[in-house]
Amino acid sequence: MFTLTLALLGTLGVVAADEITSIDQQIKQIKEAPAKERVRLMNEFKLQLSTMNQDERTQALTKLRERIQVQTMKGDKEAQGEQAHNRIKEQSKDAKMTQEMKQTQERNKVQEQSRVSQMQEDQQMQQTQRMNQQHVGDQFAQQFQGAGQGAQIDIQTQPNGMKPSH
Repeated sequence: MFTLTLALLGTLGVVAADEITSIDQQIKQIKEAPAKERVRLMNEFKLQLSTMNQDERTQALTKLRERIQVQTMKGDKEAQGEQAHNRIKEQSKDAKMTQEMKQTQERNKVQEQSRVSQMQEDQQMQQTQRMNQQHVGDQFAQQFQGAGQGAQIDIQTQPNGMKPSH
């Protein structure tokens, strides 16, 4: 009788081990399946759970939870890593934009200074031209006035009343 009990227990152990392997495979399939397929596989898994005794069911659910939790933790870590990478990328992009803005502002400032300097030079040149024109005009007026006075003197000094010819 003892041998028969051991043989039965051994057979049950093999069946339980096969079921556990099957459960491991099912869990793996569930994790790797696309969303629609995952629903179907999860329903099959639930049917299989309903045929198990309490201990087997508890063990299978524990494995499922552990695997899902590990997957979730990996996903969380990957998501955190991706978020950190995206933050760094955004900060780098912001820094680059800030640098470009500073360069644009500096370029605009230099252009404005150049424009102001050019305007000042133009104003100074125009003022110098006006002064030169004024000076030439004054000289011409003085010469014309001097020539006009000389002409009046000549007219007055000629006895025949004729205008002097030049």
